[in-house]
Formats: sequence, structure tokens, C-alpha cells
Amino acid sequence: MSLQKANKNKIIYSEETAHLFCPDNDLRGRKFGRLTVVQFAYKRNKNYAYKCICDCGKECVKTRDYLLYDVKSVHRSCGCWRKEEQQKYRLKTYDFRKGTPTHNSWMAMKSRCNNPNNNQYSDYGGRGIRVCERWSTFENFLADMGERPTPKHSIDRIDVNGDYCPENCRWATKEEQNNNKRNCILVTYNGKTQNFKQWCKELNLPYYCAIHMYKSGKRTFPEIIEYYKGK
Repeated sequence: MSLQKANKNKIIYSEETAHLFCPDNDLRGRKFGRLTVVQFAYKRNKNYAYKCICDCGKECVKTRDYLLYDVKSVHRSCGCWRKEEQQKYRLKTYDFRKGTPTHNSWMAMKSRCNNPNNNQYSDYGGRGIRVCERWSTFENFLADMGERPTPKHSIDRIDVNGDYCPENCRWATKEEQNNNKRNCILVTYNGKTQNFKQWCKELNLPYYCAIHMYKSGKRTFPEIIEYYKGK
């Protein structure tokens, strides 16, 4: 028979022999809140403990008293229920988010559009760019956009002349945003449209020389491609 005696009168039983030492009123197979009892785990003094699996998939060990008699544990779980409730409360109050990258992006977005003293106001609020009414609260902004993925990402409008709203915004890197500016020169070639810098990167063309040729009217884009192919 395999069992191990630990400190403080705690006796731990193996999976093969645990059932032999279960109390008469065995809890195996029963469910308490989110916890399903799998097997008897150990006995310490007069207190029995059981191995349980939570609905979230995490395994834990809980005492018989916790499962049966703890009136405070109406929502019995491995601890995930409490974390979820804390998260709900935080999202409701969202004060804890102040100073986080996502909250800072939201605040900066509103300032660019609503504050005439912002040094970027002329490019946003001054041009008629607005933040949609739904995003007047941080909870809705966070629900629609999620957390800022990385420090390299910031909020970007897909249509640079459109408002800040769920259907027109994304998290984008600086390179992605640079490719989506108002002053970008769009070129269609072989049925594909992208800005001039993206074409140069894709076709390995020297950007500054190529853009000079294009802007000056010396060569069309296909002619620029042919010109550098011959070099």
C-alpha cells in the first residue's frame, strides 16, 4: 500500500490507494460551484482534502469543509471566479487603468480631437476629425479595440479623413501608419495599389531617386522599373 506521511500530520495518498482511505461520505464525482471532485487527496488531522478540476481547466486541492460548509464560497472555484469578478469591477471603474499604454492612447486621441491647445489639434480636430460618441468612455474603447498590443503600436485610422470609431480604427505600427498618411503617393501597378514607398521596398528600388523621377514627370512608374532593371 502506497502512502506518504508528511509534516504536521498530513498524510498524502497515491492515486492508486486514495480510494481506500476516503471518508464514508465520499465526494468523488460531485460538483460544487465550478469544481468537480476527482479524488481523495490527503487527510490532515481530522480534515479531508480532495483533488478537484475547475471549469477553467485548472487542477486544485480543496478541503472538505471548503466544499461543503464554507458559506462564503458560494461560487467555489480554483480562484478564477474571484479574479473574474475583480476584473469586472476594475473595468467598471477603470481608474486602475489610468497611466497604462491603452488608457494613454485613448486620452491622447481625445485630446487631439477636442483640445484646441493640443499641438496636433490642427491636423485632427481642426480638420473636423471627431471621436465617436461610443468612445467617450474608456470601457467602450477597450471593449472595441482591446489592449494596445505592443509599445510599437498606436491607434490608427484606416481612412485618414474619417473619424475615430470602431469600424475605422486599428492598432498599427509606425511603419504601417507611415504607409497610410494623407501625403502618401498611391500607385497602381499590375492591378495592385499601394503607396510609392511600399512599391520601392517590394521591388528593391532606390526610393529618393525613384520618387524624384516620378514627381518631376521624367518617367512613369513602369518606366522607372524598367530603368532600374537595366542597371
